[in-house]
Parts: sequence; C-alpha cells; structure tokens
Amino acid sequence: MKDNYFDNDMPNKKAKSKRKKKKGKMSAGKWIVLIISLIVAALASFLITIKILVPDYDLTSLLPEKAQSFVSENILVHTTTTEPTTAESTTKPKPTVKTLDYLEDEEFKLEYSKQGNYIGNLLNGGKVGNDGSYIYHIVDGKGIYRFAPGSENYSCIYKSEDILSSINLRGDYIYFVDETIGKLQKLQKGSKTPKTIADNVRFVFVYNSLVYYITKDNSLCVMDAKELIPATLYNSADSEMQLVGISKQRVFFSLRDGDTLEFLTIDNGAKTEACRFREDATDKFETGFVMENGFLYYIRRDTES
Repeated sequence: MKDNYFDNDMPNKKAKSKRKKKKGKMSAGKWIVLIISLIVAALASFLITIKILVPDYDLTSLLPEKAQSFVSENILVHTTTTEPTTAESTTKPKPTVKTLDYLEDEEFKLEYSKQGNYIGNLLNGGKVGNDGSYIYHIVDGKGIYRFAPGSENYSCIYKSEDILSSINLRGDYIYFVDETIGKLQKLQKGSKTPKTIADNVRFVFVYNSLVYYITKDNSLCVMDAKELIPATLYNSADSEMQLVGISKQRVFFSLRDGDTLEFLTIDNGAKTEACRFREDATDKFETGFVMENGFLYYIRRDTES
C-alpha cells in the first residue's frame, strides 16, 4: 500500500515543482518590463522638461549621428511644411504708363487773379500771400497777420499757437493747413473761427473755384470751394507726392521713390487715368520742379560737384 501511495504522489510533486519554477520565471519577466517602463517614463519626463525650459532646443542632437540622420530624413521631412510660392510674394513689374505728348497752348492760359497763391511759394511753406489789397503773413505759434503794402501797421486776424502753412487767398476766404492737427481750414475774412473742410492734409492750392490738396498718406484730392465734396484723383501710398502745377483741365504732380522722381498728370475731373508728362529724374541732380503757364522750371545741379 505504501509503495502504491508514494508511486501515486510522485507525479503531483513534480507538477508542483514545475509550477513554482514557472511562477518564478514570470515574476522575473514582469520585473524587466517594469524597469523598462520606468526608464521610458523617466526619459520622457526629461525630454518634456527640456522642451518646456528651452523650447528651441533641438532634441535630435541628443541622438547618435546615424539616428539624427534617420530622424531628419525619414520623420521630420514628413512633418515640415514649406510655404508655397505665390504670385503675390514676387515683385510685381511696374505697370506701363502712357505718355502725354501734347496739349494746346490755350490749356495753360490761367488767370493769376484766380490763383490762391504761387505754387512755388506754397512748395516753400506758403507762409506769405497777397490778395491785391493786403499782404498776409503766418507767424508760427502766433497766427496770421496782415498789413497794407507800404504800411508798417500789422494786425493779427487769426490767433493760433499751431504751425500753419499753405496760405491761399481767394475772394472772401483764406485757406490754410493747420499742420499741428493736420486739417485744411477755411476762414472767412473778418471772422475769428475757421471751418475744417478736410482732415489729414499737408498741402493745399486753390485756383478759381477748385481746391486741390494732398493728404499725409499721399492722396491727390480736389473739391469745389462751395460744395466742399472731395474727390480723390490719385493715390500713391508708397511714394511721396508733390504738386508741380495745373492747367485748366489737368493736375501735374511728381512721385518720389528713393532718389527717383516720376512725373504724372491726370484730368481734374478724374475722367481719365494718369499719364506721364516727362521722363523720370534723379533728385540728386534735378530738383525744385514748378510749372507756371505751361512751362516747367527746375534746378539742375552740377553733376561734377
């Protein structure tokens, strides 16, 4: 009986021994997985910390050279995008402007009595004007004064501490620019309070019943002196604009791009597109362009000096 007992029990003991060994092996595997997980978690925390503290840091520099090459060529190449080249990003060619070759002499026969001031005077600040009876003079920080020719008696007709310029005298009104506030003002003679008729203005010229002015953002505008409804004739936000002169139906002006001056003219009713009326000039050698009675006057410097 004992022999049978031990004989029957031996297989059970062997099976139990195998199960214990198997359990031991599984426990070791779990330890290895756990250790690897901890290493990965620590490495991830390290990388995240670096990226937070130094956002521009190149993490691939921590890898071996071959690994860096693999990441750059096989991973980053698929995640990096390049801005497409569009037509807007390239420099657009300057549009071709036709040239105005000829105007009748009659077009330039202006009446000086209808002129608010001389354009050359206005281009130099327009601090003095004459209406045929009185001479008007701007005194910066004080206002506008007037006196009769041959008289030494001054009288202040408008007090202002602002910087004033571009005085024009036409009929019963005085037009000028208040540079301090950038406004075009219209003052009736005998009045002490001017009326603002346009904002953001830096230059004004009055002829007959039309008021021409240039804004600080280089827009050429015109308005009727009575209706005071402005119309934009031309805009050149990228180039500094300067009035050159007028005819009965057209306005002549220049645009400065660096040292280059471009000369354009446009219908004062904005009925046509702008045309070129003279070849471009280099401001280093030619300056002070003023048109009077159809003739263009300017200063040409000695190119050798």
